[in-house]
Amino acid sequence: ITFPNGMPITKPSNFRRLCKDIVRKTDIGLKNCMKSDSIMGNSKLSEPTIHKCYSCGIWDAGAKIEINGEHLANWLIGQVRSPEMELDTLKTYADVIGVDQNEYLEALKEIPIMTTEKFKQVAKLMFSSVNQLSEKAYQNLQYKTKIKELEQTLSLLNQSEDRFETLFNQAPLGYQSLDSGGYILEVNDSWTEMLGYERTEVIGKWFGEFVEPTLHDRLRSHFEIFKQNGKIHCQLVLIKKNGHHLTIDFDGKLAYNTD
Repeated sequence: ITFPNGMPITKPSNFRRLCKDIVRKTDIGLKNCMKSDSIMGNSKLSEPTIHKCYSCGIWDAGAKIEINGEHLANWLIGQVRSPEMELDTLKTYADVIGVDQNEYLEALKEIPIMTTEKFKQVAKLMFSSVNQLSEKAYQNLQYKTKIKELEQTLSLLNQSEDRFETLFNQAPLGYQSLDSGGYILEVNDSWTEMLGYERTEVIGKWFGEFVEPTLHDRLRSHFEIFKQNGKIHCQLVLIKKNGHHLTIDFDGKLAYNTD
């Protein structure tokens, strides 16, 4: 696998001595190899690129690794020589890159022989694999990115919730939240300390249970006005857990959810 310009990314497997120890050891050979490798990735998306190496004259194939429209790398396979390729013709490349013909020829004989048709089939299979792997890799990256974003969002929400809970519970004044029926959803620490109850004793209870019974009609009237106007200021007498009465000024404000 190489960058689009032909620079290697991964170490090749089964890299032949002809390329590794002879061709790429020369300036001309290396330059031609890089040129061949870069051309390998300039294929159409519908098919792989198959051509003869500029240094050796034997078959190479490659496919463009493209993700989300961006050309990231090339996947190369080869090299093979077809049965119709004449060794005497191929060995003339030795003179082009300036190496010994006999050494070049011996290394050339080590290159696997494969029919052109079979090599094209292998290249098409490779091309299909590249596209599938690239698509899966991109999807996995998107999933990981979304998961990371979700984790960051949850972390921020948790931090926000922690701050709210700290402010709510440690506020010096008593706070309570009621649902639309007047039942207690939440109270803070100052509220429970003021009246002497535990949270478990008040959550879910109708607020009127903690109001002086003679004021229940007044409470219901105030609560309806509160829901109509969205805010209210009133005074009620609450009953502490020890039975003592406590006159409290209330300021209320309505909040809405999606329901």
